[in-house]
Amino acid sequence: MSYEDFVWFMLCEEDKTSKRSLRYWFDIIDLDQNGIITPYEMEYFYEELVTRLENLNHEPILFVDLLCQMNDMISPLKEGNFSFEEIIRKKEIVGIFFNSLCNLTKFISFETRDMFAIKH
Repeated sequence: MSYEDFVWFMLCEEDKTSKRSLRYWFDIIDLDQNGIITPYEMEYFYEELVTRLENLNHEPILFVDLLCQMNDMISPLKEGNFSFEEIIRKKEIVGIFFNSLCNLTKFISFETRDMFAIKH
């Protein structure tokens, strides 16, 4: 990875709200580059997080439960198939979608957040 690639990676990692960073992460997850993120592609990335969660003695959520949450959050036309256009409609919460597949630290902090504190 060149320095320029590293800088783009860090910028896209820290701010998952800009269209450019969303496109960056979408292209990474879309393994076959067909413009649709499928459950197969999501599970490919999620399996690595599960392994890391188990190594940290965290109980992972089942992939089917995660997929259900993502379907509820993004509301794709075809359940389980997420296009870029559908994802950018939910710009304010789409970081959760990519963090659940690529960033263990942010995924754990989202899953263990205190809902009572957030409401206040």
